[in-house]
Amino acid sequence: MAVQGPIPVDFALAFPDGVYAAGAFEPVRDFDASSNGRFVQSKDKATGLPLWTVEVIDADKEARTRTVKVKVAAPEQPVLPASPPGVPFTAVEFTGRTWDHHGNQK
Repeated sequence: MAVQGPIPVDFALAFPDGVYAAGAFEPVRDFDASSNGRFVQSKDKATGLPLWTVEVIDADKEARTRTVKVKVAAPEQPVLPASPPGVPFTAVEFTGRTWDHHGNQK
């Protein structure tokens, strides 16, 4: 039997050297429901919560892809903590993450 639904993955396994947020969380657009300049935010299929995305930089020097977008289901827009003085990015860690069947992290 094939795996159905999202696949749980440990953050340390996916990003052993950590990641840094390269911007703020933004709403994910539901392209099927949005039309004529009207923006509709995507919802998580499992929870029904709004989806938000943030671009992160993988700290692994050997990473094939250095930046990825991570989707987060949350009732309100997540806010990143301030980065330390003199540092342009904020180190982040995601818990309870899953990968969908397209290889997208959520």
